[in-house]
Amino acid sequence: MITEVITDTAKNVERNLIGGKAYNLIKLKAGGFNVPHFFVIPTSFFDTFKIKSIPQNLINKIIKKRSGTSDINISENYSLYIKKKLFENRIRFNRSLSKSIKLGLDKIDSKYFAVRSSADVEDSKESSYAGQFDSYLNVAPNDIVYRIVCCWASLYNSRAINYFSKMNQDINKASMAVIVQKMIDPDYSGVIFTKYHNNHSDILIEIVKGYGEKLVLGLETPNRFLINRSDIDAIKCEGPNLNFNLATLKMIAKESLKIEEFFGTPQDIEFSLSSNNLFILQTRPITI
Repeated sequence: MITEVITDTAKNVERNLIGGKAYNLIKLKAGGFNVPHFFVIPTSFFDTFKIKSIPQNLINKIIKKRSGTSDINISENYSLYIKKKLFENRIRFNRSLSKSIKLGLDKIDSKYFAVRSSADVEDSKESSYAGQFDSYLNVAPNDIVYRIVCCWASLYNSRAINYFSKMNQDINKASMAVIVQKMIDPDYSGVIFTKYHNNHSDILIEIVKGYGEKLVLGLETPNRFLINRSDIDAIKCEGPNLNFNLATLKMIAKESLKIEEFFGTPQDIEFSLSSNNLFILQTRPITI
C-alpha cells in the first residue's frame, strides 16, 4: 500500500492509484504543458479510510437497492448515511493525513490551494463522471485535511450513486484520490471543447472573468468563441461583451489542439489565465 503523497513529477504511476483527473494532469505536466504544481493523495489512503468507516454490507445493500430503480430518495438516504459514517471517523485519520500532506505542501509556494476529487472511474474514454464529485477552491492549509475527507465523501453523492447505476458500474469497486494544487488567482477562466458536438470543424471556447466555477455550475453566461480548427483566424463570437484579446484567444486555441494531439483524441479542457499565462487545470476525452 502507498502511504506517501505522489508528486506531479512522478513517473509510471498507475491510473487506479491516482484517479483519472490526476493521471491526465501528470501526463500533461510530463508533456511540457503549464499545469499548476500539485501532489496527489493516492487511492490507498481512501481505501483504508473506507474499510474502517463504512460497513461492507452497507455498500452491497446500495448496489442491490439501486439495481433497476430510478428512486432518487434511495440514493439520497444512503448518501447521507455513508457521509455521516465517514465524517464520524475522520478524526482518527487527521494526524496521519496531516503528516503526509505537509511533505507535499512544503514543496509548493502558495497561501491557498485547490483540493480536487480524482476518482479512478472518471475522465476516461468510456465515461467522464463530469460534475458527479466535489472539489474546493481557495482552501487554507489548515483546512486541507477536512476538504480531502469531503472529496472522499463525494464518491457517495446521491447524483454519483445514480450515475454509477446508469453506467452499470460497481460503486463498491470505485476509489477516490485527491489532488492538492497550487491555487491560481485568475483574470479569466474557461472551458474548451476541441471538437464542438457535431460541428467537428470548430473549437468551442467559453470564457468568464475570474474563477471558472460559476461557468461550470451554470451561474454565469460566458462569452462563447467558435474557432475554425484549420484556420484559427476564423473566429465567431457570441455572449456578453468581454472584449477579449484575440491574440490570447488564438494562443488558447493552438494550445488546445496541441493537447488533443498529445492525447490522440478530442479533449474537454478547463483552464485559467493569470497575467496572460495559460494554466491547464483539467483535461479529459470528450465523452458521455
